[in-house]
Amino acid sequence: MHPLTSTSSLLTLFLSLHLATSLPSNGISNLTNCNQNFSCGNLTNINYPFTGGLRPSHCGPPEFGLTCQDESVTILKANSLSYRVTQLDQTSQTLRLSRSDLDDDSPCTSQFTNATLDDRIFSLGASHGLYLFYGCKKINDSVMGSDQPPKTSRFPCDNDGVTEEGFFSIVYPYGTEFSFPNLFECQTNIQVPILGTQAQQLLDNGSLVGEVLKEGFDVSYSANCTECYKNHPGGYCGFDTQLGKPICICNDQLCPDNSTKKKLPLVIGLTTAGAVVIGVFFGCWVFVVVQRRKRKSAQVKSKGLPVATPPSSKGLATSTNLSQATTSLTSSKSYLEKGSTYFGVPVFSYSELEEATNCFDPSKELGDGGFGTVYYGNAEVLDIRDDDVGLLKHAPPPVQLSPDSSSDPFWADSSSTITPHSY
Repeated sequence: MHPLTSTSSLLTLFLSLHLATSLPSNGISNLTNCNQNFSCGNLTNINYPFTGGLRPSHCGPPEFGLTCQDESVTILKANSLSYRVTQLDQTSQTLRLSRSDLDDDSPCTSQFTNATLDDRIFSLGASHGLYLFYGCKKINDSVMGSDQPPKTSRFPCDNDGVTEEGFFSIVYPYGTEFSFPNLFECQTNIQVPILGTQAQQLLDNGSLVGEVLKEGFDVSYSANCTECYKNHPGGYCGFDTQLGKPICICNDQLCPDNSTKKKLPLVIGLTTAGAVVIGVFFGCWVFVVVQRRKRKSAQVKSKGLPVATPPSSKGLATSTNLSQATTSLTSSKSYLEKGSTYFGVPVFSYSELEEATNCFDPSKELGDGGFGTVYYGNAEVLDIRDDDVGLLKHAPPPVQLSPDSSSDPFWADSSSTITPHSY
């Protein structure tokens, strides 16, 4: 392959890969209504990252889905639990939540599960933790004496018509493991975050436990989409659940990626430079290979090794062919002296072979060999001895010679049939 062709192919490949990875992978289209707001009760004009109502699910992350109950109560669902949203400040990005199952001014519940908010998105901050113990069998056991929980922290719960006792305890901060031994043989417990100001009131008056739980707790959230508003004024933020990141919506479709356009010249420059470097290395490799072959060819010629060339035609030797052969062979007389040998094989000059075949008399032709026409030759002219010839004394020795050949040297070998060869 030519170096320029290789460079062009590499450049095309690099650009194709870059453009393919720069295109949106999700193929989202028809991204409507992200310019709408969510409103429910006293919460109005709620937008990104929240969804619900007129705002479809692609307008924000799935953790921020809101629903409106009875046109007045905003609900945020997180896994198996539902939370009432009583306050929402999008400037400070804070929410006030309370568990829906603990919203009847009572600590009793059938959902014995701790808070299920994703701590990667929602932060409780410095909230207190309220431990609620349920189904305690020995809470009134007099044997416990002073270890009994204060009566102000106790509460009754109805369980299928059976009244069970429970109690609460406050820890700080929220999430602290309760180390109180299970002396009262309670069946289960949960921990609920509460406001720090409410914790002190509850210590002073345990009967307020239902109100404290209903008041709820504060969380902060993180959802940044400033790049969309910065790069695309008039655009709206959305969310790609497949990629797990925000998207920017313009005219109900993905906004064009300006960053890709800015980076494209740099990518083209880098890929071009890389392809040129590879092309240069490839060209150098080709040059080295060619030069090496030339040196090997020169070494063969410097050693005087013959290089055979096929004849231009078969049949009778023409004057033109004889002239070309004569010119070529005359130049080799300096190293083809009579009696010389090549690896033990006798070597003859062109004039000797011409004399032995009577100027390549057509009547002395035997036929066509692999490298030219074969002739009968006069062994006495070539001064071939019996020990060199072998069975030459029984028959005139044929000599293979091609006057069409442009090779410089010719030599003969002997055998029982004495068919000298030319190379």
